[in-house]
Amino acid sequence: MKKPNSIRFVLSASKVLSVNALYKAKLVYKSPRNPIATIYKTSEAKKTEAYLKEQVKILDIPNNYKWVNKDTLFKVTINTLITRGLKKVDVDNQAKLLIDSIFRALDINDSHVVELHLYKSVCKDLPEEKILVELSEYVGEPRFDVVSEPLPIPSMIFLGGTCAGDPWRDKIIPEIEKKGFEYFNPVVSDWTLDCIETENMMKNEYCDSHLYVLTPSMKGVYSVAEIINSAWEVREHNFGSCIVGVMGTKEDWGEAQWKSLMATLDLIKNIGGESPKIVAKTIEDPCELLDCYGKQKRRRKHDE
Repeated sequence: MKKPNSIRFVLSASKVLSVNALYKAKLVYKSPRNPIATIYKTSEAKKTEAYLKEQVKILDIPNNYKWVNKDTLFKVTINTLITRGLKKVDVDNQAKLLIDSIFRALDINDSHVVELHLYKSVCKDLPEEKILVELSEYVGEPRFDVVSEPLPIPSMIFLGGTCAGDPWRDKIIPEIEKKGFEYFNPVVSDWTLDCIETENMMKNEYCDSHLYVLTPSMKGVYSVAEIINSAWEVREHNFGSCIVGVMGTKEDWGEAQWKSLMATLDLIKNIGGESPKIVAKTIEDPCELLDCYGKQKRRRKHDE
């Protein structure tokens, strides 16, 4: 499944500062009888921030990663590698300084951080403490008051299931094109290693929706593990969609195979919960599955 854009990098720090070393308080007198408690950043904290900012600027992230811009919402993961004992540093103490340093270097307001994950690990052999950072596109739903998820609108659909040339593909492809969606239709007749690698690359790098149609003519051909993995990836990353349809009846499939298929559909439904991004059901016509997608406002061209 196509993943959201992300970048990982490592920052060095002579010593990751604790919150006690970051800020201090003092009284500021607006008038002799009007003292105001003020929190200020220490000189040591300012030096550390400048040190971290310089490292981020050297990476030239906005120019090298065009998806990083002032319209992007971010998911940030930070793992602090400390040389001291695990209990010597509070995991959340450095968060504000690190976020400030990184996003000021990027010239992006840190209010664009929607999701934040903090970890700490001990590595006593390091000459100095390190900070492992991952910046990813936030692709979740930031609205807490949105009761239901919208239908997915894929940029490219992977047609999985039966082998190329099966009649259902000839039926569904014109309907996909009418709706303005891009798609990848495996046309492999000779299953060489190169063909399989190309298909996997297209499916995993470019397709953000995996659509599987299972028919009685393909008994034993499809991979349940592949389908389950697609559903899990959608759930794990909260990105993309996995749509599965089973055609035919118990008589067409045979009792044992049918029972296995129904168990597979139930498992996929459990993975998806109520999310419209993960759908598994029996169908009479493959085109029914296209109702699981939202309306495409304009055709998206894939840059090959």
